[in-house]
Amino acid sequence: MQQTARFEVENLDDKMIDTILSPFKGRHVKIQVQEVKEEPQLSQKEICERVQEARALFKDVRVDPNINLSDLANEVNL
Repeated sequence: MQQTARFEVENLDDKMIDTILSPFKGRHVKIQVQEVKEEPQLSQKEICERVQEARALFKDVRVDPNINLSDLANEVNL
């Protein structure tokens, strides 16, 4: 079992650590701490602009309405 979570160091206290470790009671665990770079948050305007750019890239693409997406996904995930 593996669990990944991101926390601000200032928010970690004994109660939070107990909560994180509770699913692993009675087992041996390895704890690895890694610094994470904060990713900039996009505004709704920026998200909208990116969506519009992506739509423009695929404006001429037509998808057969009868395509079975489950079969297609199964082919890709073989």
